[in-house]
Amino acid sequence: MMMKKTLLMIFIFGIVPLLFGSFLLNRNRNTLPEYERLNPTDKKATNYQGFETVDADKDGFPDFTVRLTHTSRTNIMVDIKGVGPGIVTEMAYIINGDLDTAAYIPFRNLFSVSNTLVSTLAFQLRLKFKNGRTAPTVLRQIEITNQYPTASFFISNINWTNKIFIATNSSDPDNALIYYAWDTDGDGNIDTAYSTIAIQPHYYTTLGTNTVTLYVKDVAGYLDTASRLCVRTNLPPVALFVISNANWTNKVFDASASYDPDGGALMYAWDTDGDGIRNTSFSSSNRIYTNIFTTLAVSNVILYVSDGFTTNTATNLCFRTNTAPVASFTITSSNATNKVFDASASYDPDGGSLTYAWDTDGNGSIDVPFSSAASNYNMHFTGIGSNNVILYIFDGFATNSVTNICFHTNILPIAIFSITEINATNKIFDASSSYDPDDIITGYAWDLDGNGVIDTPFSLDNIFFTNYFTNLGAGHVALYVRDTFETNMASNLCMRTNFWPTADFTVTPGLGSTNSVFMFNAGVSTDPDGNITTYRWDFNCDGTYEVISTSNSYSTNFTNIIGQYNVVLMINDAAGAYSIRTNKINIVLQSNDGLVFWNKLGSDAEVTNSAFGQNLVFVDTGNYSYYPGAHGNGIGMTDNDKNSVMRLSNVTPVLNPEHGTLEMWIYFTEDPLGFQYGQYRLWNGPGTECETGGVNLCMFDPEMLGLIYGSVVFNGTTVSVIYTPASTRNSHGHLNQWTHVALVWNRSGIEGTSDRLRMYIDGTAVAATNQSDWGTVASGNAYICSGVDWDPANKFRQDNIKVYTRAKTNFSDRSTE
Repeated sequence: MMMKKTLLMIFIFGIVPLLFGSFLLNRNRNTLPEYERLNPTDKKATNYQGFETVDADKDGFPDFTVRLTHTSRTNIMVDIKGVGPGIVTEMAYIINGDLDTAAYIPFRNLFSVSNTLVSTLAFQLRLKFKNGRTAPTVLRQIEITNQYPTASFFISNINWTNKIFIATNSSDPDNALIYYAWDTDGDGNIDTAYSTIAIQPHYYTTLGTNTVTLYVKDVAGYLDTASRLCVRTNLPPVALFVISNANWTNKVFDASASYDPDGGALMYAWDTDGDGIRNTSFSSSNRIYTNIFTTLAVSNVILYVSDGFTTNTATNLCFRTNTAPVASFTITSSNATNKVFDASASYDPDGGSLTYAWDTDGNGSIDVPFSSAASNYNMHFTGIGSNNVILYIFDGFATNSVTNICFHTNILPIAIFSITEINATNKIFDASSSYDPDDIITGYAWDLDGNGVIDTPFSLDNIFFTNYFTNLGAGHVALYVRDTFETNMASNLCMRTNFWPTADFTVTPGLGSTNSVFMFNAGVSTDPDGNITTYRWDFNCDGTYEVISTSNSYSTNFTNIIGQYNVVLMINDAAGAYSIRTNKINIVLQSNDGLVFWNKLGSDAEVTNSAFGQNLVFVDTGNYSYYPGAHGNGIGMTDNDKNSVMRLSNVTPVLNPEHGTLEMWIYFTEDPLGFQYGQYRLWNGPGTECETGGVNLCMFDPEMLGLIYGSVVFNGTTVSVIYTPASTRNSHGHLNQWTHVALVWNRSGIEGTSDRLRMYIDGTAVAATNQSDWGTVASGNAYICSGVDWDPANKFRQDNIKVYTRAKTNFSDRSTE
């Protein structure tokens, strides 16, 4: 029986704890297996957590240490080693309190804790692990002591009464908040309550010296003091002033230069007559003081300045003497009898106010009494002659005078007129050049037949007079002009003869097809008398005038008739005089290949009379010359100041937005050079005013943009192609020879291909694009043979420009004109 009990006790106290401990150990291994790793830093282990963690004491928690340090009593650093965020999720801590009341926060290995206590502190820490278990509370004690603050300040002087005490260099070794208080009068009592403000202004009302003490204490009540002497002494103010003269009686005393060495505010008073008695009270507004004296004299003026404690003075001499005024005046004439006397040049050297009086007839008696308003006086004389005029001026003390002679004589008006012809019998007489040297013209009158009898009344409206004569011949016309006093006249010969007209006309175009509309313009015809009445047209030179019109232009075509024709113009004037002019036109069959424009560019006549289609016009003169071309002559620019040579004035009937061809011959001695002669504009080009209205063909610096550039726009998207034979300037074979260039476009495809825009050089396609979203409207002008930048002259030429309404691809005909 005893044996059984013994075995039972061995089982209960030996085997059962062993089994229970094994169960706990296995549970720990299952939940925190990393603690059993022989080498916790082995990064190849499957359960490596990224930090060192061991459980040396086998208590089921990783071993960790907690270290407390502090650089100041207000800031405690906590450093936890041995565990990391991989297995610890949260922590709670408290200083001198109940840890159960502390909230959990995310775990950190290193953090700071703010502290305001001074004593032996108990820091408690509790960690919560990732598996939900909470480690036992860690308790650490740390001794926190307080250090005394350091009081320090200096005194800044605004002036002797205003002081600023500055304690910003006071400090606390514990970085604690410090408080400031001041004893400002040195009696040992604090005069200002403690505050965190380190700067204290103070205003003293008395002179003297006393100790100022600064008190500083920290939040723990530790106190330190510092003291300095505050000295309050006064320096007397400095009195300075100047005297300026408004005039001899009005003086301005200016004490702005006075000052107080202590920086205090000053008050000013004045003794204006030097008798030792102040004539003004002390006031800051008396710094600049104006005094009016009533007598001439010399006396002292005394300035008193006070800073509130001390008064100082300064004395200057004030001179009050009078200089006689200076009289001066001019006489200007409104007319012979109306005069203006201007005495504004008169003046008083003392700067005083003047009054003026006038003796207008020179008899020694004043006719206009003294008045300040009489400096300018208008005088009307009733008779012709001359007399003295005397000016008197008075400054309140002295009078002065000056005499000028006044001439009130009349000069005859000057009669001048011209005759212009409306026609042989209608004349305009223009007297606007007539004038009166000293008066105004009051009327104009005319003797129209030169018989000495005035045919029109005097009137200002007759300055221009139109007269219709009923017969031809010649006779004198006399003009009479009148002023207020007298009349003058002038006579001119009036010719009433008829001059023969001169017929002339232009034809546009000079060459056209059988369905071309020709414009005959006789606007260049002239008649010296301006009396062209009829225009007669004989279109086949057979002596019969098919059209008789009062208009100077007429349009027609020559359907189904080809060849060269003489067109005759006869003009008649109102007197029956006439003139005849004959011009030639060439009629060819209508072009079947779509040619709408052709200009040979070989001479002025060829430029202004296109071989086919519209004519070109010169933009400037004297800026071009002709050279041997690909066919006949070509044209080139010779003047850098005039950058456009020719213009096609309307591209709308020439350019078809859907399909067409622009071809020409070009010759250039060197490639364009950017920013010097950077673009040769053959037909418009980028940057021209008409760039967007149609097509563009130009040359660029090949090192910047490519050599030859072509584009179609037609008021839409710009579609372009560029030909660059070499990327270096002047390194290709096109220089100093004629080269054929063509730009071809077809929105539907060129020859059935996907190409919509091509460039041809000497008959070979060299560039193309399949983009076709250019616009649909042609507008504006085309500028031909134009330059850009500073120096494009004498560097390129052009010859034989043609435009088609079809997209050409065969240019074998380029060698024949």
